Amino acid sequence: MKPGFHMKTQKHTFLFNALMTVVCFVFLVTAATWLVLSAKPIYELQVRLFDIPEYSGFSRELCIRNYGTLIDYNMMWGPGVLTFPDLKMSVNGATHFREVKAIFVAMQYAAIVSGILLVIGSVYGRKKEAYGWQKAVVILSVTVVAVLGAAILFAGDETFLLMHKLLFRNDYWIFDWRTDPVILILPENLFLMDGGLILLVIALALAVFGISYRMHKNRTAGGRKARAVRKKRDGAKKGSRNAASGRGSGAKKGAAAGRSGAKKNAAAGRGSGQKKRTGGKK
Repeated sequence: MKPGFHMKTQKHTFLFNALMTVVCFVFLVTAATWLVLSAKPIYELQVRLFDIPEYSGFSRELCIRNYGTLIDYNMMWGPGVLTFPDLKMSVNGATHFREVKAIFVAMQYAAIVSGILLVIGSVYGRKKEAYGWQKAVVILSVTVVAVLGAAILFAGDETFLLMHKLLFRNDYWIFDWRTDPVILILPENLFLMDGGLILLVIALALAVFGISYRMHKNRTAGGRKARAVRKKRDGAKKGSRNAASGRGSGAKKGAAAGRSGAKKNAAAGRGSGQKKRTGGKK
């Protein structure tokens, strides 16, 4: 093995694990967000939990129907123009929802692309026995989930405001219920609960990754141990075969030398006898 080969392999593995950690983290965040925010049954549960009809003054059916319209609009295959079936909307409100759709659609594409890369990278990593990224993504994601979870739990209002200030460059997200009554069916507690559910989905996915990493690690360690045992056993067998081959070769050489010596002695004896008989005749 060349001196720099091992270092090159380690560098390649490190880069692969780093890339897979980022890809997997992006997939977890975007896929979990997409799943929770697009799940209409979750909103139906929230309508009862937060008593939104009582809070908004609208019927349960109206709340669910208009929320469904909003969700359909935010899908990548959704309509290009948002029109609520029962609620009016201001120009600023329409602008804000277009900005929300742009963010949401970008997130959906990110989930799809990162998901494809995650599958390809997982297959490649399995062939190369590179599973370090699974441990790294668990550590990274647990840290993020813990920080955001604490922020939502202990500073929900501040977290809600900070999120909007980071995502939007204007204040169109500050709705007036008289011009944009849709805000009445989207109370702040709803968004905080959605945030908690997103973190919960990520946490469940991390548990799966953690178990997978442990299984792969044990399997890899067992495979390496088995290969080391086989290599040692094969080496011992090869040594035995070489020793046996050496003994056989030595025996053959000894027998050949013996036969050669016997032939020489016999030839010498015959030559001596002939000389004696020749001397007697003289």
